Amino acid sequence: MEYARKVKEEIKILRDKILHMDISEECKNYNSEILSKFESYLSREDLPSIMDSEWGEKYIDQQYEKYIKTKSYRLATTRLIYLKNTPVKECHENFGGWASSSVYTNLIQSFFKNNNKILCACGEQACERCHGVYSRPDILRLACVIEWPDPSVPIELKKISKRFIMLHKLMPITLKCKKCHLLESKQIVKSHGEVCSHNKCKHKLSMKSRIKIIVKLLENKLRI
Repeated sequence: MEYARKVKEEIKILRDKILHMDISEECKNYNSEILSKFESYLSREDLPSIMDSEWGEKYIDQQYEKYIKTKSYRLATTRLIYLKNTPVKECHENFGGWASSSVYTNLIQSFFKNNNKILCACGEQACERCHGVYSRPDILRLACVIEWPDPSVPIELKKISKRFIMLHKLMPITLKCKKCHLLESKQIVKSHGEVCSHNKCKHKLSMKSRIKIIVKLLENKLRI
């Protein structure tokens, strides 16, 4: 729970920082809305049991030390630059939606290793990485708000990527069989009215190709 306490303190500081930022009220309200939803999640009484996962805090800390030595991490030093007149919500929503189904799909698959030895709760072979109430795009947008509340300011992709990974300490991925994963997704949609988008990725591009596309789009001042 140490990381949860640390994040709560960061959120308090960030809220005050956002209030004094030279951004529109719409931007401030958007950031505040995302943070409020996250604070509500952090107040859950069952959070300790949620965090008690094989791919929890200990695994992530150990795996991250290996990850920063990989080619994928070196590629993530690419800088993201958005136009000053692009609304923060549009930046985060578009980036969170597009990148979560490309760059960050690869990141999840390479970071959270499936050794094919884990069984699903139903007894079948667990083969799919599953997010819970917070889908992959949700976690990525949250990482953007925390690390990049003002998208008119350039930021290195690795900062967003690190926050994205570390937030999985609070919202761990679980391994399930395909049938149970589908059932869980349907339950989340029914309970929260949110569509789990982490099963929809059909991209087959490499990490390097995806980052090149992002950079090209930004250089041409196009929206993702």
